[in-house]
Amino acid sequence: MPIAALKLTHIEVINEVERLLAVNVSTQLNSTSFTRVLVRLLNEVIDEIADFGTWQELYEEILVTASATIDTYIIQASGMFIQHIEEISFSSARSPLEVRSGQEIRSLLRSPAYGAPRNYAIIGVDASSGNPQFRPYPVPGASQNNQTFRVIFYRKPNLLDATVTADATSRSVFPANLLIKGLYAKALLEENGNEPTPEWQRATAEFDRMLREAHNRFNADTGTDIFIVPSNGRM
Repeated sequence: MPIAALKLTHIEVINEVERLLAVNVSTQLNSTSFTRVLVRLLNEVIDEIADFGTWQELYEEILVTASATIDTYIIQASGMFIQHIEEISFSSARSPLEVRSGQEIRSLLRSPAYGAPRNYAIIGVDASSGNPQFRPYPVPGASQNNQTFRVIFYRKPNLLDATVTADATSRSVFPANLLIKGLYAKALLEENGNEPTPEWQRATAEFDRMLREAHNRFNADTGTDIFIVPSNGRM
């Protein structure tokens, strides 16, 4: 089954909402001033969905090369921004590095030790890429030169630009029906000057339900675990 059966292009999502609102459909993301408003609202929906939790559709892994005596590393995710980091491991070590506070790592680095890293902390953001920097401890030494950190993270979806033609024909990683429902709810609120209406309340409640179900798709609806919940103090 093609991916189009689950995910529409961004202009197709906007067209579906335009039909629900009984307005003429757009051919581009900047066709009309109202289309531009829908693009802005769709960006809000995409951000809201991404912030809801951990989405397996956004899972990524990259390698960062260690250099002897270097204590600060940038997570260079080419063409991507990072939503959050799940774990960082070093070379062939079985366990991931332990997360420490920036204060702890800075304190340790005042008298650095060298060897295979076992801890790390996020320390600032790189001004050029907008992605986080981390400092490991111990600092990689000569024996660790050119070994690698494996960084597992979830990327942040890029914002749509109404002036970029490719953004109209690209597809979001999120299910089309979820985007349509979320955008429809925001468009209803926008049309009514941010005054809640019964139609907006119903659309928002449906979006919230769909959001939970879509997130559960790969995060909860798996495995064969059985949970027994006591009732009235008895099993």
